[in-house]
Amino acid sequence: WRMDEASGNRIDATGNGYALVPTASLSSTNGQITNATANFRENAASLANSSTDFNLSGTFSLASWVSVSDLAQSTYPTIIGKASVSDTEGYGINWDDGPKKWYFSVYNSSGTILNAENTTNIGVNTWHLVVGVADSTNAVLKISVDGGPFVTGNAYDGTVKTATGISFQCGARRFNENWFYGSTDDSGVWTNRALTEVDVHQIYTNGL
Repeated sequence: WRMDEASGNRIDATGNGYALVPTASLSSTNGQITNATANFRENAASLANSSTDFNLSGTFSLASWVSVSDLAQSTYPTIIGKASVSDTEGYGINWDDGPKKWYFSVYNSSGTILNAENTTNIGVNTWHLVVGVADSTNAVLKISVDGGPFVTGNAYDGTVKTATGISFQCGARRFNENWFYGSTDDSGVWTNRALTEVDVHQIYTNGL
């Protein structure tokens, strides 16, 4: 998703038809690459897609260009992912309001949360590329920020407890709750693919 649209749906640039639909009106702003979607919290809105194809497990990767507008966020807003109201299901790239850092989380089939958390301090109104990888082949979760080396997190058994009653979202943790204070630009999901450090560097340099 390029996030270049001034309003309405954010189109799936792959041509596969997975448009992200705003739950309410959202703003557009200058992005890292052309335009970006802004003001999730201010507009009490997120971008969503209800397809069950986003019930991911096994190996997959998430990436998003993100700019934080306020370090004092609501509780663990999700930048991109699918997490349930019960907070024991799903996956996503999230903001940790305590240490002010990004983390990539997965709830396994037992409902246990697994994390990989970055070690980079985040500034306000600065664009950062955040990449989360669930690698079932090597049984690990990983996160990278700004094209840097992966930080390895918890062991990962390849299972993800399906988040029920909620859509895949950008800009909120649940459906219209825990909105993100900030903006997102180019974002993507890779199924059955663990992005490598070479892939991440190319995305950081050239975009998605």
